[in-house]
Amino acid sequence: MTELKSSQEEGQLTLFHATSSQVLTCIMAQGKLVPSVETGITSNGLGLQNSGIQKGIYLAGSASRAEIYYYGAVDATMFDPSIPNVGVLLKLKVDTKNLVADYDDWEGINIEGLPSWQKSLEDIEQVVHSGSISTNNISSVKFASIRKSGETLQYANLKVSQQQKLFSETLTFGKEMSLEEANEAIIKLNIKVQNIGLKTAVENLEMDKVDF
Repeated sequence: MTELKSSQEEGQLTLFHATSSQVLTCIMAQGKLVPSVETGITSNGLGLQNSGIQKGIYLAGSASRAEIYYYGAVDATMFDPSIPNVGVLLKLKVDTKNLVADYDDWEGINIEGLPSWQKSLEDIEQVVHSGSISTNNISSVKFASIRKSGETLQYANLKVSQQQKLFSETLTFGKEMSLEEANEAIIKLNIKVQNIGLKTAVENLEMDKVDF
């Protein structure tokens, strides 16, 4: 059973949303999470056309429940394959007046009737937030390990072991941080990967010259 983590402010609740680092960059640019779709198994917070019956931001009652959506979030939101995309867990403080039951998953497990958001959170650990959520409501950000970050891609021709080392050195997996700290880490990682890519391209060019 989900433990409701209420804040001291009446009518507010701490919930969780799994997404990707590329989506987080877009969220920061917009200043909010926008009601979005469940892209297969994930809601990505970008205001895309809804594939379910609800137009909202899908939230979980616990970090462990939200974490099951990392794989889908990363794979479905690889907007730029030239830069890394890893799983991100957002801890959010939301107004309970904006919450409704997650009817998509509720129907998926064949439970009769339309539940309250409280019942939805208790039984399936998921709810839907109607309307956007400001980035001011993001309490913390946590990067998932590569193991929980979806399909591993060969960034800049790096081996998997090299990717893991680069990512872990830059992102500090599993640590809660502020939105600003997370954004700085993403920018730093992208720059490192781009620099490695440029170095690789120059080395290949030099090899081509030698061969010629």
